[in-house]
Parts: sequence; C-alpha cells; structure tokens
Amino acid sequence: MKRAELPKEAQASILNDSRIFHGIRFRLNEDVVEDVWIELRNFPHELRFRGRSVQRDASVEELKTLFGPCTRVTWVRGGIHYNCQGGVTLGFDIQESEEFVEMRLKPLTR
Repeated sequence: MKRAELPKEAQASILNDSRIFHGIRFRLNEDVVEDVWIELRNFPHELRFRGRSVQRDASVEELKTLFGPCTRVTWVRGGIHYNCQGGVTLGFDIQESEEFVEMRLKPLTR
C-alpha cells in the first residue's frame, strides 16, 4: 500500500513517519507502508484470524497457539518478539507481559 492509499483520517505521527487509524499503526518508508502493528489489548474493533476471533484478553500462550507455532526472535532488543508460522509477529514488553501485546502483520526479518 502507498501513503496516498491510506485513509484521509489516518493521523500523522512524528515518530518513524507513521500513521494511526482506528488503533492500527502504519509505519511508512518513503511512500510505501512498510509495517502494520495492532496493539491488541486496546484495539477497539473485532479481530479475526482464519475465521477465528482473536480475543483482546487472550493469554500469551493462547495467542501463540492461534498464530503458531511461534519461534522467538533473539536479535531484537527492547522487547520480546515471536515470529509465528501464521504470518504474524507477536510483540511484548521486556517481560513478556500479559498486559501489552502487539501484533505485526508480517514476520520480523533482518
């Protein structure tokens, strides 16, 4: 997706040239959307994955089962991330907290 294709209502953020729309964060690299993240615990809409509902209060293990199997990404600093075979990356704070879960809509790569 290109910058011009984002909804007009997408709010600009100074940090990392990103846009936020309905709780979805789009990070841009020049004119192309490079990254899409959803903060699960505060996302205001229903999420579905392969026909199944993704619950906002799902445990870390439930999320790994839904999107997995998942493999920990060891080279990322400042948090814990898992690349899951379902094509989603799960991101947590430094302690793999149940309170903060981000979902990236593609695996992390170097």
